[in-house]
Amino acid sequence: MRAYNFQLDTSSVGLYDYTKNYYLTRLFNSLSILFPVGERFFCESIRHYRKDVPELEDEIKLFIQEEAYHSMQHKRLNDMLKADGYDIDSLEKSIKRKLKLLGNKPETNLIITVCLEIFTQYGAELLIALDRALFKDNHTCDMWRWHAREESGHGHRTIAHKVMSKVAPISNIKLAFYFIICMVILAVQVGENYIALSIDD
Repeated sequence: MRAYNFQLDTSSVGLYDYTKNYYLTRLFNSLSILFPVGERFFCESIRHYRKDVPELEDEIKLFIQEEAYHSMQHKRLNDMLKADGYDIDSLEKSIKRKLKLLGNKPETNLIITVCLEIFTQYGAELLIALDRALFKDNHTCDMWRWHAREESGHGHRTIAHKVMSKVAPISNIKLAFYFIICMVILAVQVGENYIALSIDD
């Protein structure tokens, strides 16, 4: 895990054309809507077990700090979408409902966090690999590059898995099952976000 100091400059954001394709930008905006609620969920899931794993205190502290800062930058982007007339609040409520649908117990929330951090890590590494194909040279793309660098490697995934292994260990088969369910719910939510951002087409 790393701690970079990045702040999205909203005055320089081209809200609908910052990537190399209009529809691709809409997809990234759809993903951005996930992060404030999602990363708050991750932090709460890990924080719940903080006292149970004092040996991981420093790693948990950094995890929470980084996720909170990521959330803050995406909220800046999402607030611009909201100011442009999109109902971001309703989409965030939908995200919360789906997270509760997956499970609303501390141990289940922790498993979900591990699954989504695995996806986030691999997604981030894919963005880094496809940088030239996806991104233009602008500040908003720099935010996605910065976030991808912070999520790449095993940092967040590792700390979440460490906590789960100590307080709520599960079999690889059960983890794989939860991962598949999480991916289905995630795809549905991203589709819902994308459609909501297409209302003017």
